[in-house]
Amino acid sequence: MAITNLVDYWQQESVAATAARTAAQADLTAAQAALAAAKSQLATDMAALDGLKATITAKKALLAASSIPMEAEALTLQIRDLIEQYRASQGDVLTDQDKVDWQQTGADAAAEALARAAAALTEAIQAKGAAQTDAVGRTSMKTKLGQAPLSTVKAEATAALAATSAADAVDQLKYKDFPTPLFELAQKRYAARAAHLASLRTSAEEAATKLGDKAAAGDALAGTVVKTKLAFDNAERAVRDYAATARQRLDNAKAVIVALAAIKADPTKDFLTPSELTKVKADADRTAAAAAVDPITVARGKVDTAREALDTALLTSIATDVDASFTDPAIITARGDVSTAEAGVTTAVGTFVATAAVRKALDDWQVLYLDPIWERLLAYFDAKAALDELVAVTTTGAGSLVKALDDAEKAYAIARADAAKARRTIDALTDQAVLREKRRTAAAAMTSKPLSAIRGDSF
Repeated sequence: MAITNLVDYWQQESVAATAARTAAQADLTAAQAALAAAKSQLATDMAALDGLKATITAKKALLAASSIPMEAEALTLQIRDLIEQYRASQGDVLTDQDKVDWQQTGADAAAEALARAAAALTEAIQAKGAAQTDAVGRTSMKTKLGQAPLSTVKAEATAALAATSAADAVDQLKYKDFPTPLFELAQKRYAARAAHLASLRTSAEEAATKLGDKAAAGDALAGTVVKTKLAFDNAERAVRDYAATARQRLDNAKAVIVALAAIKADPTKDFLTPSELTKVKADADRTAAAAAVDPITVARGKVDTAREALDTALLTSIATDVDASFTDPAIITARGDVSTAEAGVTTAVGTFVATAAVRKALDDWQVLYLDPIWERLLAYFDAKAALDELVAVTTTGAGSLVKALDDAEKAYAIARADAAKARRTIDALTDQAVLREKRRTAAAAMTSKPLSAIRGDSF
């Protein structure tokens, strides 16, 4: 069957386990019947052997007591014939025992296969039920992404960024409440923080990707399961997060921007009084101070860049030769680059702090704004970032969150199906290897068989 999702995968596992259980049950029934027949024949032949043994013993007693030559000769011939029959009967018993051992190992193997197939079927049925429940949840999320109010988030975010209120909000903050140099400094700091978080996110994703790639390269089937599961988990998380937060993020962002735009329309709503607006205006010293702190932000960005390079070098080295990664020159160099970048931050901070008048000018300017006012600016930056992110997301159709989730689930399900079939193949081959070794061991343990064979007791 064609597999497109995890429910399909577990359905296929259920079908395979059912077929395996049916076959194993048939094998076990046949083996048990054959074993019972072999044991019955062994018991019959053992009784016949015991009877011949008793007869031979009696004849030998008569021969020992006989004093008549002709009688003794006749008894000798009878004993000879009985010994021939006894040896043939021994051959039958040994053959019967061989059959019992053969059928016993077959029955044991069939019982083990049946137990494994039954357990696999139970697991598949339970897992399919869980997969169906999960599928209902994913379908619900995907449906929500294709319907209002989530289906309109991208368009609304786009409209919000293009609206007059967005321009008014920027104008109010950048040119009135926060003089341009201070606004841009805060904006750079916000961007630096966002870049730092993005760097950490990229580093984590890079590690997960390298894990999947290495797992797939080291163990094609099991590794591919690991790799595709990581992709599936990420895709599902993206859909889940969007369904849970996108609408609220959009509404919050629009509310922040509309509120700021309203201040421009009605200056009486401003959170700074006319007197305070006069006090926070830019001058040459303040503008120079804002520019003087830029090297610190740039230096911190260089630290992130150096750490990204180190993270990449570490992953590459570990994947190439984990035992040699501790002394890899590339890692040593990358660590040195991080140290250099961190020293650059120290230098930049030291340079800024050393110019006391400049630092004092900036500190005095920034402290004029109480925390609630800085929080308003942060709220705007967050709102703008949220709108930019929402505009970049397509929820349905080509290149969308839903398409990515469907593709990831299909790839994961197929990888699991391939790995499961390979495991069944290994199990079946293992059964054959164990069965044949047991039969060999049982045959080798019958030490009387070779003598019986070369004497021609059995064929």
